Amino acid sequence: MAAASTAVRRVLGPGWGRVQHAAGPVALAAGAAALAYLLAHVLLGQPYPFFAPAAAWISLGFQRDRQVRRVAEMAIGVSLGVALGEVLGHVLGAGAWQVGVALAVAALLARLLDPGVIMTTQAGLQAIIIVVLPATLGSGSFGRWTDALIGGAVALVVAVLVPGRSWRRAHLLAEQFLDEVAGMLAMLAAGLRRGDVKRAADALASGRAAEPLLQSWRAVLAAGRDAVRFSPVARSHRAEIAELTRVCVLADRAMRNARVVTRRSLVAIEAHQDLPALGDLVGRIAVVVSGLARGLRTGADLRGWQVDLRAIGGQLRPEAFEGWRTQSLVVLLRSLLVDLLEITGLSYDEAKSALAG
Repeated sequence: MAAASTAVRRVLGPGWGRVQHAAGPVALAAGAAALAYLLAHVLLGQPYPFFAPAAAWISLGFQRDRQVRRVAEMAIGVSLGVALGEVLGHVLGAGAWQVGVALAVAALLARLLDPGVIMTTQAGLQAIIIVVLPATLGSGSFGRWTDALIGGAVALVVAVLVPGRSWRRAHLLAEQFLDEVAGMLAMLAAGLRRGDVKRAADALASGRAAEPLLQSWRAVLAAGRDAVRFSPVARSHRAEIAELTRVCVLADRAMRNARVVTRRSLVAIEAHQDLPALGDLVGRIAVVVSGLARGLRTGADLRGWQVDLRAIGGQLRPEAFEGWRTQSLVVLLRSLLVDLLEITGLSYDEAKSALAG
């Protein structure tokens, strides 16, 4: 019984987390589908408006950070596929070759109109359904097209008026990604202090493993930029999204520089170099990065960390260290400090000058 209970918790635990994450978007899409059905059935008198709620659901989906452009692509793709299916089904009839023709025409027309994959996929799929599905099972000839238009229009309006607050998720992901950078640097610092090759190797592995988190952050920021461009509700967050986009580029650069430092440190440790002083400085950088992560989540002023970064930079001078390997590490760490100073709000030239002073 205990083993079975553990297995159930192992399966349902992550599933419950997914349910909680998707509950809001699913409820919104379900409401949009119901509204699309109501409009097609009551206002237009369609007896079986299958494609109205279907188009609304397909267009909105269950993603929390939906983009208006993607919703529009889905809606247009569904409507285009239904329209072409109606025309070709009426002219050619139903059958195997008719399905192939309808799919090819719908997909190629979608490729002509849009470079993305979404519109082409939906246009082809809906064309197949329309050609195969008898008109008597839907809303009659060309009624299915108006159903799809209504569903797509409802989805687009919902996406514009309920943008999903992607800016909040962007703050959280910024914190999480910089926490990964800080954790990597903290592990590297321990490896440098103790001459521990495994600890440095673990730091490098953790830095590489953070890439999916960066991709999620970028996706959320793309949804945020889309929202502030099209949604009147989100327009006041335009500057916030722009700043987080700037920070994302710099944080990515900082992580790349940190990984380079870690790889070079790994070589130095394997060569039995004694680097405890450098480890202490890397540990101090990790503390600053952790502080920047907290500040990005709360929206605090990051400029206060410039003092700490300048102080660390004052001790990270190549001439103060012996050996070309150690000096090359110092140069790389100074590049990392420039990235971090830019995150606090300085320009590239100002950051370089801050370290030179």
